[in-house]
Amino acid sequence: MARRLLSILALLLLGLSAALFARDEFSLGNGLVEVQGFHTNGENLLKLSEAGTERVQWRVSGARARLVERVFSLYGFQMTLEGEQAGKYVIESPLCLFDQQKGEVRSAAAVQVAGPFGPDGPRCRMSGIGYDVLWRGAGESLVLVIRNAVWLEFDQGLFNEIDEKRVQYNNKE
Repeated sequence: MARRLLSILALLLLGLSAALFARDEFSLGNGLVEVQGFHTNGENLLKLSEAGTERVQWRVSGARARLVERVFSLYGFQMTLEGEQAGKYVIESPLCLFDQQKGEVRSAAAVQVAGPFGPDGPRCRMSGIGYDVLWRGAGESLVLVIRNAVWLEFDQGLFNEIDEKRVQYNNKE
């Protein structure tokens, strides 16, 4: 008898839950998802020059993320790129839209970029207002566009290395 009552009760609960879900009582509604401590990472080929590519590890993170459809709104955005030849670069911003499927990060907010990192810290720093980071896929270049109020600071040693490479390149021709 008790077993029969439990079976009836289970069927009643199953029917009640089906009715609630049918009325959208437990749906996600507008499809908005919020996440604290968001991050995603991977590895891609990055085109460094006409001569070749390098395998680069990347990581995109945000203190908080809101996902609407397939685009993330990231708050406290940070993107790190690191490769053996390219070095390490860090892009930071208070807010951006991140579309991983398209390989795009876009924002009207302020941005800071640092890298490559040497033993004493970043060898180049850039900042500005409004930016786009575009990466079209494996073996392609990563393009960073800073739209307004661009500020650049270079380590003097970086200029010397660039000049040495320019001289070496010109001597090959």
